[in-house]
Amino acid sequence: MALQTKYSKAVLINFALFFAVHLLASSWGFYYIAQGFDKVMHFWGGVSVALFFIWYFYFSGRFTLPLPKDSKIFFIFLIVGLVALVGVGWEFFEYIGNNYIAKGQMQGDLTDTMGDLFADLVGGLVFSLCFLPKIKKIS
Repeated sequence: MALQTKYSKAVLINFALFFAVHLLASSWGFYYIAQGFDKVMHFWGGVSVALFFIWYFYFSGRFTLPLPKDSKIFFIFLIVGLVALVGVGWEFFEYIGNNYIAKGQMQGDLTDTMGDLFADLVGGLVFSLCFLPKIKKIS
């Protein structure tokens, strides 16, 4: 139960900080001023999504289907795959916002989109690999 509470707080604090930084950076135009800031935020987004799904599947007690908790390959593919899914969803959100709401202010070109997705995946993979030694302790 202590791990559940510890990771629940970590997830909440991380997402609160992430969205606060995103809102401030958006309102101050920091995404346009600081080149590369977008990629840092996508990397952090990948870390955040990985943190959330690791918490959900392994610590929250809300997921009841059996997972092969000793399979490190399964763990990496599960977490990075879900990070990719959320990253693609975010790019759809940017596309819709760019074309129907903000009219050209949210999304770059294809190279930017691919870079964003790559940063998402690297963030999720790095966090998953850092968390991998704890897998044996979970089961």
